Formats: sequence, structure tokens, C-alpha cells
Amino acid sequence: MPTPEGKIEDYFLKKCKENGILCWKFTSASQNGVPDRILIYDGQVVFVELKAPGETPRPDQLAIHRMIRRHRAVVLVSDDNRTSDEIIDRLLDHEFIPKKPRKKKPKA
Repeated sequence: MPTPEGKIEDYFLKKCKENGILCWKFTSASQNGVPDRILIYDGQVVFVELKAPGETPRPDQLAIHRMIRRHRAVVLVSDDNRTSDEIIDRLLDHEFIPKKPRKKKPKA
């Protein structure tokens, strides 16, 4: 029997597959706290942390999320099917198309 988090993950994977979204498990041998999944769809890349209902990311996960966001990447968290559906809908609506990088100021 799947864990509560496993049920969320199974639902998420099923919905990604139904919508043609690549949904890869993300693990790192050298870094704890990385998000559970990498979603790739039509030029968009999104990291997703899946949690059991009512759970929130651990401090080490939050630190990694901040690190990823500092590099202008998207990290989202879902702890229920409704939020999972919203993430997928936003991806299908192309909400995460990368913007042009900021221009660096020339050195004086």
C-alpha cells in the first residue's frame, strides 16, 4: 500500500503522462534536499517537491529551493491532487517559458 506521499506522487505521475509532460525522478548522490521531480514540457523546466498531505518541505529542502530560485529556475511544492493539477495546468498554459536573462552592466 502506497504511503500518503506515494499516493500524491502516483497521481502526479499519471497526470503528467496523460498530458505528455516529461516527469523525471530527481536524485543527487552528493546533495540532500533536491526536489523530487523535474518536469519538462515545451521549453519549460520546473522542479517539483511532492509532500504528504499537510506536510511542508524540510529546512534542507527549503535551502535547496532558494538556491535553485536564485538561478531563476522554478521550484513548486504540492501536497495534494488539487495543487498537482494546478501545477500541470500552469505548465500546459506555458506559464514557465524562460524569460531573457538580465543584461549585466558593463564594467567601467
